[in-house]
Amino acid sequence: MIRRLAPLALCLIATGTGADTWTEAERLLREKKPAEAVRLMEETLKSAAPSATQLYNLGTALAHAGEYARAHGMLLTACDAWIFNDDCRNNLDFVRGRLGEAASFRPSNGVPALADVTVSPEVLWSLALAALAVVLGLHALGKHPGWPAWGAWVAVFLFAGAVHWEKAAPRGVVAQGLPLRTGPAESFAETAALPAGAWVAVEERREGWLKISFRGGAEKRNQAGWIPSSALISTGR
Repeated sequence: MIRRLAPLALCLIATGTGADTWTEAERLLREKKPAEAVRLMEETLKSAAPSATQLYNLGTALAHAGEYARAHGMLLTACDAWIFNDDCRNNLDFVRGRLGEAASFRPSNGVPALADVTVSPEVLWSLALAALAVVLGLHALGKHPGWPAWGAWVAVFLFAGAVHWEKAAPRGVVAQGLPLRTGPAESFAETAALPAGAWVAVEERREGWLKISFRGGAEKRNQAGWIPSSALISTGR
């Protein structure tokens, strides 16, 4: 089990006060005041959609504060953007170790396995184009690749498209635990409990409400419902 959290990352983008916020938050964490560091970061994030760096820092501060469910959602979103960042993956694994199976909530548009693909759609599209270039190059050289090669390219192309579709919906992190409802109003029935820190996909927007989907719970199945739009921290995706 990973026993230590990696440090905060310097904020170089988003707001002009990002570096100042990072410095102050780092000081608060050194002084064992993680709750104050979290409040400072949350105030900063109210002004604009957070960057991956800001989500990583907030998730790390939340982990220091013991708010592992919320930290999980923040770090999961940050790691999706930083697929090669070891510190982000380290802290996500740390939080998962504290949460265990409770931290299994993932967004899904209907194909659960594709929600777990950590390679970005852009990388997969590049692989599909590279495979097509190889096939066409062989054909131009008079070495007809045959149906197996074309079939392999089509498979890569379709897989890239499926992952792109699965990850294309706007994402967000639920700031606090709340019920899912069957419709966009308080009068609609509650269908499930959405935990704080859940990472969800936005399917539809109504005035003041969002229809979201995610995969989780004891059965780890797809679930969908409506939540107030104010409950979601947008990741800008």
